[in-house]
Amino acid sequence: MERSEDRILTTHTGSLPRTPALVEMLVRVSRREPVDAAALAREVEASTRHVIARQLAAGIDVGNDGEQPRESFFTYVQHRMTGFGGASKRPIMRDIVQFQSFLALKLPEFSRSTVSLTNAPQAVGAVRYADVSHVERECDALARLLGETSGRFVETFMTAASPGIVAAGIGRELLRKEHIERGDYAAITRRAAEIRQWIEEARGGIATDKPSR
Repeated sequence: MERSEDRILTTHTGSLPRTPALVEMLVRVSRREPVDAAALAREVEASTRHVIARQLAAGIDVGNDGEQPRESFFTYVQHRMTGFGGASKRPIMRDIVQFQSFLALKLPEFSRSTVSLTNAPQAVGAVRYADVSHVERECDALARLLGETSGRFVETFMTAASPGIVAAGIGRELLRKEHIERGDYAAITRRAAEIRQWIEEARGGIATDKPSR
């Protein structure tokens, strides 16, 4: 991390607005609908160029790619890791439900095509990296595009969804409701043993399973 004794270096939280065309494609990606891979790659690159230029123009010192290749700040993990499937049924945010004036402000957003964070996939099995090529492409693309710009950031950063936000945002179907309701303790015991095994495997694989970049 760069040190500055002359002024406070400016940055941002990570995710920046995507172009309308990219949003439409990423919504389909989030729903696992077919998308033209070449067209998606072109739109991601164009949108990334745009957010890099906007950051430099605004005077951002520590910039990134604005998470342009990702559908949202956490649901993208379903495409990079195993163990996710189906759909969660998260309740609507309480600040929207309890404050009608805020709901009125948010209503126009609900009419647009967006990635659903309330119906995110559930954790249904062992979570492991399935393919690190997404990570490699995103890092390589940012480095390449930065090399083509006339301006320069003081330094750059890449974001990643923490285990905490993934656990908070994604539902868990690890113990099936019907097994609990009918008292199927044999099925519950088997499932608990599977979960313990996944945890032990994850603990043992932390050093080797994560991307090297």
